[in-house]
Amino acid sequence: MSTDLSHAKLTALLATTFAALPEHRRGQNCVYTLADAAWAAFTVFFTQARSFLARRRDARRSNGRANATTLWGAHQTPSDPQTRNLLDPLASERFYAPFAIILQRLKAGGYWQAYQAFANNL
Repeated sequence: MSTDLSHAKLTALLATTFAALPEHRRGQNCVYTLADAAWAAFTVFFTQARSFLARRRDARRSNGRANATTLWGAHQTPSDPQTRNLLDPLASERFYAPFAIILQRLKAGGYWQAYQAFANNL
């Protein structure tokens, strides 16, 4: 098991997961990819921001660029309601795999132990 937790490896792991999301939309009104919606949702949690678009707008104002583009290569960003509409129909299990792999890498690399407490719990 690889213990590589580099930004490039973690981004590639998430990108692979997001690219494999099954298309559930009908018709031709598909402005945003499901992967872009998944990146938008991930960024909300990563940046601890309530609204990805608001955070992105603020970042553009302060330094002229947005983190989603710089960090993850996100293309287009759906609004918060659009992100929910795109991702809500998908089973949450679709997003488990990369986090299980990251957890395995944390354990294999010995990073996990510093956070264990009573009965080896986190």
